[in-house]
Amino acid sequence: MSKHSHMVALVASLVFVFGLNACTPSKGKGAASRSAQDIGMVAATFNDKTLTLKEIDAELGESLHEARKRAASGMAFKAILEEKAKEKGIPSKELMDMELQMRTKPPTEAEAMALFEASQARLPPGTTFEQVRGDIENYLKSQSGAKVAQELQEAWLEEANFKFILVFEAKRVDIEALGPSVGPEKGQVTIVEFSDFECPYCRQGSKTIAEIVKAYPTQVKLHFRHFPLEFHSKAPKAAQAALCADEQGKFWEYHDILFDNQGKLEVEDLKEHAKTLSLDELKFAECLDSGKHAETVQKDMEAGKAAGVSGTPAFFINGILLSGAYPIEKFKEIIEQELQAQ
Repeated sequence: MSKHSHMVALVASLVFVFGLNACTPSKGKGAASRSAQDIGMVAATFNDKTLTLKEIDAELGESLHEARKRAASGMAFKAILEEKAKEKGIPSKELMDMELQMRTKPPTEAEAMALFEASQARLPPGTTFEQVRGDIENYLKSQSGAKVAQELQEAWLEEANFKFILVFEAKRVDIEALGPSVGPEKGQVTIVEFSDFECPYCRQGSKTIAEIVKAYPTQVKLHFRHFPLEFHSKAPKAAQAALCADEQGKFWEYHDILFDNQGKLEVEDLKEHAKTLSLDELKFAECLDSGKHAETVQKDMEAGKAAGVSGTPAFFINGILLSGAYPIEKFKEIIEQELQAQ
């Protein structure tokens, strides 16, 4: 491979890492909707055993539902594109190329330079920006084109009033709504959160769930339960400290302080945080030092494991497990489905 080709390959293969959204996340499983005629169909055999379509769909869970949704939207968009192309009297590929060319903006000098600087460690020593400018610009154009194509599809599907009406029948888990709570006494939707004060994704999830509670003040009730992971050595004591603060009516305020100060979770730090909230210092220290709430934290962990929690944060929305710090839209999607079903 020539030096130039090597540089092209390096630039084209830049990896944009999408961060994990949970501390040791696990995949939830759920049964997918299928007609009564199909669910018992044998799809595979081995030794003297069989696997039915229903069992395979349950294993795939929500990923199968999302795949069906992608396929349906893709098929609908293809049909819409063909209709629009027919109206103009041109091939559908030509219309698509025209739309992308019209909507795609060329990359700026700043964008190209930023990508060059980010990839310098992977390029041969001495490589200059001018040597790879063309390759970088082509790469950025391809990325921009993919984004524009997605936006075009979404716009045309919305224009055609596309709706994916197949409902995902998620697996529900019986989980006790215990622990400090916020929201109406009898909310239509109950969320039980399992979290770890030392987990960075839990911090992110806490901000999202606070927005959810604010968005549904009369419909959503949130319960907080503890799930300190074994490799987070400070998390168990932090969980106990939060429950000590709860004794003085300051759980949520203390909860926020812990997440905003994840680098300060030593026992002395936990006591300093109590001072910040003007808690009774002596009472708080006695509570924390005695390990009074260690059993409660342990019971929360056992309940979480029994329900299928293996990473944090984990949220049970009316019993439906959502594992990870998902965007607020994902929470709203499930909540809206739950509200409409009532």
